[in-house]
Amino acid sequence: MGYELSNRGQIKIKMANYSLTPVGFNFPKNYDFTSRQDTYDRNGWTQNNLISTPETGSTWNFTTASMGTPSLSSPSISVNAKRFPKVILKMKAINGLTPNSKIVLSWNGTSGTGSQAIPITSINTEEYLFEMTTNANWSGKITNLRFDFVGMNQANLAFEGLQFD
Repeated sequence: MGYELSNRGQIKIKMANYSLTPVGFNFPKNYDFTSRQDTYDRNGWTQNNLISTPETGSTWNFTTASMGTPSLSSPSISVNAKRFPKVILKMKAINGLTPNSKIVLSWNGTSGTGSQAIPITSINTEEYLFEMTTNANWSGKITNLRFDFVGMNQANLAFEGLQFD
């Protein structure tokens, strides 16, 4: 619909058939690890070298195994890397931290692979932010994530969730 001013005080209204083309939004799924679906699988996420421990409150709890690097792997995902350059993992390292403790985020995507690490410095529940705006490998469509927990000695970990921003 539009309008046209032909003379002062007179308005003509023109009607036309304008159609809208749906473009849609591709918002990635945020993951809530506090929902109890399965001890070893939360929303498709799987663990490796993590030993499930009794849950306290509403967290997904593990103890790191003595052999191998403990990790969490995502199900198949579809995240537009340019639109969502932040990955936030909400978790708590209850104990077992060393000066070298860190989380390494690795990913696969349509533009290749990459990784980025951040230190774990607190035994409190924290939102660990992976800021990818300066990581050239975070591009295209991200199809898989993996978090490796490095430098931990029989650590107890509690996971609450993951989001893209």
